Amino acid sequence: MKDLMLDIETMGNRSTSAIIQVGACYFNRYTGEIGETFLENILLKSSMEDWGLTVDSSTIQWWMEQDNKSWMKDGKELMNVLSYFQGFAKEAKYAWSHSTFDIPVLCNAYNVVGLALPFHYRLTRDIRTLTHLANVPKNETTEKRKGDADSHNALNDCLYQVKYCVECFNKLRKETV
Repeated sequence: MKDLMLDIETMGNRSTSAIIQVGACYFNRYTGEIGETFLENILLKSSMEDWGLTVDSSTIQWWMEQDNKSWMKDGKELMNVLSYFQGFAKEAKYAWSHSTFDIPVLCNAYNVVGLALPFHYRLTRDIRTLTHLANVPKNETTEKRKGDADSHNALNDCLYQVKYCVECFNKLRKETV
């Protein structure tokens, strides 16, 4: 499997935001089979104080209102998590995400710590564009969040995103045959 789905959780909505969790999984774009997975929590102190990444008070408030606070457990240093993720993601042919958010935040973090993004920017793919091209309307924020205690966990978000992306890939595949 060469397709990689990734998701991050942050303490803000800017490209300089403090990352608190990185999740990813390799997947088969037509079957939805999940390969190797990655989930690491990052110490907020490391993102903010050690590396100067930023937080938004409104995002902190929002996190405090969420049921899922798994990101607060067993955090590691930002540099270590980004280094582990480099090794994990190096085999990816394509890196799928909400690329107007996740990729700029990750790029900034990798730049700040002096490491290279584990995949070339040309290999990033946007799942919003995919759903648009396949005409598969998905409103992740309402459909997914209703009663989903596992939402806002980066790996669980990846697994959810894989499900509707597979639907898109298969729909587009049928239309081109």
